[in-house]
Amino acid sequence: MARDRERWSRGYGVALLRKRESAQQATYVELFFDLVMVFALNRLVSSGVADLEVPGQAPADYLARWAGLGRTLLLFAPLLWTWTITAYLTARFDPRTPALQRSTLVAAFAVLIMGTSVPHAFDGAGDLSFALAYTLNQVGRLLIFVYIIGAHPLGRLYLRATVWLAVGGAFWILGGLTTGGAQVVLWILAVIVDFGAARLGWPLPRLGRGRQAVWEMAPTISPSGTSS
Repeated sequence: MARDRERWSRGYGVALLRKRESAQQATYVELFFDLVMVFALNRLVSSGVADLEVPGQAPADYLARWAGLGRTLLLFAPLLWTWTITAYLTARFDPRTPALQRSTLVAAFAVLIMGTSVPHAFDGAGDLSFALAYTLNQVGRLLIFVYIIGAHPLGRLYLRATVWLAVGGAFWILGGLTTGGAQVVLWILAVIVDFGAARLGWPLPRLGRGRQAVWEMAPTISPSGTSS
């Protein structure tokens, strides 16, 4: 057991990185994740359409329709970000390895919970489920990759991203614990933190910032175990 811990702490996960000869075709697990994402988006669109069908021609009715559209776009952001991070991880790491397949399946389960919670995300019933599923999945899996990648240069990038996702996740969870306008404001702040921090390169004191080659696919691994 101690030997296994030592291997992981030294960056055993580097072996999971894609190499030049790695196959580029999507795996069944990735396709399953995409299928679950389609389900969640279908639930989101159906909920948005229902909001747009508010009857009446009064100003309050038009306001309700626009508010419904805004809520739909607000929930689309974390779904998009979950898909983006998942696509990035399966581009950087070999998705045919058991570790990446488990990570993708966990992400699919989180998206399934998010999709199921969409219709009730703003009525005080499923909002916390949506926020918890999103936050725990995003923060949890990057924390694991920080651990298994060890001293590899990618570890610093994932650590910075994890910290900022945790900050955004705090806003998501706080919003899930509230209702009405406060919930909307907190979730808007969460989206700003998630996307704004990524746009700035996830800056942190002493850890720096940087976006160069962040989304590079299949990095070349040198014999020494570093990427180029």
